[in-house]
Amino acid sequence: MASRKPKTIQHLDKVARDKLPNITTKSFEYYVTMTKQLHAQAERCLLQGTYEDAYIQFSRAAVILGELIPQRDEFVALDEPSRYDLSFELAALINEMEKAKLTLEQRIRDWDTAHLSTTSSAQAPGS
Repeated sequence: MASRKPKTIQHLDKVARDKLPNITTKSFEYYVTMTKQLHAQAERCLLQGTYEDAYIQFSRAAVILGELIPQRDEFVALDEPSRYDLSFELAALINEMEKAKLTLEQRIRDWDTAHLSTTSSAQAPGS
């Protein structure tokens, strides 16, 4: 069992949003590529078992793709198949992020249970 309490989903969401790029400084294609790189990085984190880092990268990619990129004029000008591809990528990101979230929430519950029972045992009379 981990010695430190796992970070909450709210904390991880805040970390993800704290380091978002200014979406207007580079090309549209740059940010689309960035989301794919963040997605790949998140998948590598999952393979390494670093679910907190994976969740942060999935979240960053999802915010860029789902909230920031659609604000660009180039997004509005995309043809329907291209928009579909981006929405499909966003759905995949969200799906994988939700799976990581379930694992993280379970780890928090397990940590709480382990530490609650340790605290209760330490406070029990006659121990």
